[in-house]
Amino acid sequence: MSRQQTRAFVLGLADYRETSKILRLLSEDYGRLSLVARGLTSPKRKTPPPEPFALVQAGFSLREGKDLGTLASLEIERVFSAPHGSVEAYALASYWFDVVGAMAVPGQGGGALFGLTEGFLTNLEAYGVWSVAVWWHFGRLLAVEGLHVRLDRCMRCEAPGAMVTHVAVALGSALCARCVTGAEDALPVQGLSPGGMGGCLTDPRTPPPATLLTVRAAESFAAVFDATVVYHAGIAPRSYAFLCETLFRRAGARHPVPMK
Repeated sequence: MSRQQTRAFVLGLADYRETSKILRLLSEDYGRLSLVARGLTSPKRKTPPPEPFALVQAGFSLREGKDLGTLASLEIERVFSAPHGSVEAYALASYWFDVVGAMAVPGQGGGALFGLTEGFLTNLEAYGVWSVAVWWHFGRLLAVEGLHVRLDRCMRCEAPGAMVTHVAVALGSALCARCVTGAEDALPVQGLSPGGMGGCLTDPRTPPPATLLTVRAAESFAAVFDATVVYHAGIAPRSYAFLCETLFRRAGARHPVPMK
């Protein structure tokens, strides 16, 4: 059982015996990891346990075929202050980490999810909750899962994005008002189309970070994203209600979509 080393984001911690924790990580090289961190909360320990969202360097051992390893060393590389600076940033980061934690596969390289998470937190730190560059990372998460949502034109009549009014979740495509009839899984979108904002969020190219989303546009995009991961990936993040209540000041009930 050799010792491994990896960079990782802290997804969360769970109690394990009196002074130990189970550390859940999204690692750059090994996907999702669960490691027993012995003595992490011991009074003799000079440094506090790492908080969620922190970027760490973790040394660990994990037997082949086992899901639970042992933490050997831990060094904090970076603490992102944004999620702890406002409840809005905390809600958005919590939702992100719920999603990537569910997407990550134990034992398999998590490079794409890790890289997107680093970019998401870096942009959140630099530009704030409403920057289009922050929300763009959610579109890239869908692409990593092989889900491509087009918001730049109607999928049926090719009407340009400014005429788009709904998104068909099962097909991952936009619809205009004339073509939405009969699409039972279609979600309304508001504030995404003008100026190509919807296309910007789903384009592979990084958008200008200084561009800001309106609250309405962010709410529409969050609803489409959440419905898409629920339907196509079977992921239903518990923090979605908290996200809606915090950022959009509304109850966070999910939009009903037919089961896949």
